[in-house]
Amino acid sequence: MKKVVIFGAGRRVQSHIVSAVVNCSDNLSLSAIYARRERVLSICDEEYEVNILDKSTSSNLKDSDIVVICVSQESVSDVLLCLLKNNCSDKEIFIDTPVFSGKNIRDYSLIKKFKHIFVLEDWLALNKFDLATSLIKYGKVGKVKKICFFHSGYRHHAIAISRRWTGAQTINSIKHKKYTSNFNEFHLRDNFNVITWILEPRDYEFGSFLIIGESGTISDYAIDAENHYFIETKVLDNKLVTSIKCDDTEVISKSFLVNRVAEIPFPGMSFMDVMKIDALSKILCSESSKCENNLRYPVLEALYDKLLVDLSRRWGRFYDISFWNNSFIKYAISWLSYFSKTKK
Repeated sequence: MKKVVIFGAGRRVQSHIVSAVVNCSDNLSLSAIYARRERVLSICDEEYEVNILDKSTSSNLKDSDIVVICVSQESVSDVLLCLLKNNCSDKEIFIDTPVFSGKNIRDYSLIKKFKHIFVLEDWLALNKFDLATSLIKYGKVGKVKKICFFHSGYRHHAIAISRRWTGAQTINSIKHKKYTSNFNEFHLRDNFNVITWILEPRDYEFGSFLIIGESGTISDYAIDAENHYFIETKVLDNKLVTSIKCDDTEVISKSFLVNRVAEIPFPGMSFMDVMKIDALSKILCSESSKCENNLRYPVLEALYDKLLVDLSRRWGRFYDISFWNNSFIKYAISWLSYFSKTKK
């Protein structure tokens, strides 16, 4: 049983992270929640105390195995410094997206001070995306040629999952066009020449995604097309069941493509909220030693995804230079993580 400590008590903690820990009660136990002020959180008819970290409450932190950081981007470095001060460099650290603010470049050096530090990128473990990952991995649609997120993708999250699907190490170009305050469009081309298209705003109730491969397609809506895999999500017996519909029944019977099932914590939750809680549970319970379909997202990769989006939004378009499975921007981020100095 691993003990979990959470830093932060905001909306994301209350809506997803606490429920994700409780959802894994066989493997995880919630030891403490720390924030800047004391209070009591009421989540799913249960009450959780929020404490200020001091000498009288630090024992839970010292005895913990996993630390989840879910605070503002500007406060992440303060929490990491606090963890170092309390000799927590060897614990499993999960930072909720999108990690650091673009203004906190010098704080990148903190990353290298921790042995096991990752990003809570729930999109990598969402049931519908997990099934799509399996279909691609086992060659059911051939090489991916294009990915479309129609009101269903959001910036760095969409980049993270699209890179997982294509295996891309870098993004060679990204273009951004702003139509109104709400409607934005992104075009990305990775080092395998795969195009990812994102149209905002996101709307998880009506949005959809489409993956086009050389020999088939995958989407979360039905299409009358040859070798098309429809990933459907529906409620059955108070569980959220995600399954594949396709003419090839032999493919669906394969063990890696069995239905993904998520428990619904309480009635009335949206499909996406249920899948996010389930995804976070799987990430927190995952083992870093298992390389196959690893759900633990490296911090430097998450910083790369977000920086590309930020630069394209500022300049309209941005180009990166790829070399030896690396790129100019990734090399710069790695360099900063080694040589930048954090303000104490």
